[in-house]
Amino acid sequence: MRYYFLEWVNDFEIMMLNSLAKDYPVMKINRIMRRYKSVNALMPGTLLKKWHKRFHCAVKLSAIKPDDIVICNGYSVFPSWIILPACRVKKC
Repeated sequence: MRYYFLEWVNDFEIMMLNSLAKDYPVMKINRIMRRYKSVNALMPGTLLKKWHKRFHCAVKLSAIKPDDIVICNGYSVFPSWIILPACRVKKC
């Protein structure tokens, strides 16, 4: 089981992740929502938008396995609600 931290980019957050990485399997994923909303707005129909969400999740979050734990920080939680339900993880 790994711990994935999404969008943890501030200095104090990185310092905390570095200290946690000494004892636990910690992974960082940044820039998840990059180009998602702009491309999704150009897609016609709901079927293409659902496919785009699945494809975006498969590309950006492909390393996350079903028994992993995903942790988001405060400012990135609301945009991540769009993508995270499409991923099957242990805890979010």
